[in-house]
Parts: sequence; C-alpha cells; structure tokens
Amino acid sequence: MTNEDKLALAQAKGIAAQQELKLVGEAFEDLKKGYIEAWSNSDPRDTAGREKIWAATTILTQVEKRLRSHVSNGKVAEQQLEAIRNKAPAPKKFFGLIPQTKATNV
Repeated sequence: MTNEDKLALAQAKGIAAQQELKLVGEAFEDLKKGYIEAWSNSDPRDTAGREKIWAATTILTQVEKRLRSHVSNGKVAEQQLEAIRNKAPAPKKFFGLIPQTKATNV
C-alpha cells in the first residue's frame, strides 16, 4: 500500500467518522445528561451503581474521542493528499543533467 493509499484511507475514515458524529452527536449528549442526572440522584452509598454510571460515561467519552480523532486525522490526510497532488513536477533531466533556468537581470 502506497503512502497516497494510506492517506486516502485515513481521509475516508475521517469522512465516515464525521458523518457518524453528526448522526450520534445528539444521542451522545442526551446519554451524558442522563448519566449525570442518574449519578446526582443516586444514593451515595450505592457504590456499585455509581461505578456503572462512571463506566458508562467513560466508555461514551472514549468512543466520542475516537471518532473525533478519526475526523482530525482525516482532515490532516486530506491536506497532505492535496499537497502531494499540487506538488510541482520535478525538473526533467537531460543526459543526467538538470537544465539551468534563465537568470533575470534586476
């Protein structure tokens, strides 16, 4: 797999992750609010229940961070691909020599 193929794959993952975040972003926020409300209404002595809420919140945050990481990596890959595609071609060599460019008098 070439470097451009890897960048294209990262770009595609980033686009897919961004679409997923748009779809589930509101659900993530609703879940977080629900978890915080459940935690604040829980009995302070209910250690097991509070740990489950903490675990759920932590996992949700990790999933969201992972998606945002893919989005960020995709944007960087897109910029790198654009730079590769817009790169000026290397000067042509004639008999192993690079032709000199004309000097302009100032």
